[in-house]
Amino acid sequence: MKKLKKRPVNLGRSDENIADQYLNIFEGLQKDAGQNSWDARLTKKGKDWKLLFRYLKEHNTLIIEDFGTSGMDEKKWIAYQSLWDTTKIEDESLGSRGQGKFLFHYFSSNKLVLTESIDRDRKYRFSFGTPGEYEDEDKNLKEFFPSANTLDHQGTRIRICNVKKDFLRELLDVTQFMKYIAATWWEIIINWNAIFVVDLDGVDRAVKVPDMPKINKGIHLQNIKIKDMGMIRNLVIRFCHDEVPEEFRGIAIQRGGMAILRIPIQAEESLKNKIYGYCNFDDALESELKKLNFLIILAFQTNGHGTTSENM
Repeated sequence: MKKLKKRPVNLGRSDENIADQYLNIFEGLQKDAGQNSWDARLTKKGKDWKLLFRYLKEHNTLIIEDFGTSGMDEKKWIAYQSLWDTTKIEDESLGSRGQGKFLFHYFSSNKLVLTESIDRDRKYRFSFGTPGEYEDEDKNLKEFFPSANTLDHQGTRIRICNVKKDFLRELLDVTQFMKYIAATWWEIIINWNAIFVVDLDGVDRAVKVPDMPKINKGIHLQNIKIKDMGMIRNLVIRFCHDEVPEEFRGIAIQRGGMAILRIPIQAEESLKNKIYGYCNFDDALESELKKLNFLIILAFQTNGHGTTSENM
């Protein structure tokens, strides 16, 4: 067997250190998978885009598979195998197939992740590996799962093998996992009909955004300039007659169609539970947010201190 390749990770941090950045690794898993896939969509509005999460109990494996995406060509494949590359700061797709891949390895008891991808030219690629090393030449999917079908469409499929037993109860809570997705990706589900399918128990379920309560009052501010950075396109705050679902309370900070975090409302319990909203930005300010997130991660990597914010 050919010797495994060492990953060219230029800061050498482990999956455990990366996982420490997440307030909730289960929520973080779907965020990173969704961001990777949505960034790779073939059209701006995500026509025919879909992301599937499927757990195979007989193999104790979580599959993450996307449709309507570009797949990984040679350049993206090499970048993907680097796990995380600090040279991406000026890249438009910062975060795409980035440091979140460490989290996939973290969910595996032996840190084993298998990846298949088909690009625009119908070139099929396969790899297996851990955070430290990988192989993408001599092995194939059948050697790991003899009865499995190889990827047959443009896009990417990831298998997280041997999911940690301690994670299974929370990971396989279908209702909660779907709530994470709905709260994170509500914008593209509502506006672009993005499809997320969750099958953690043998049943396919499409993620839906719940109806919000009747709005009593609302504020909508537009085009707020931030000096030397860009513009807040929309700041929307809504006060409802009844309580808002817990995962939607507060003000969502939106970037690239994803709620990267929610700012809690400072008010009495009976009031703040009825308030929700969102804030989004122009391209210039979104770019600044990406750079800021990069610098936060870089500081974490170099000084060994964790952060308390979600991965942006």
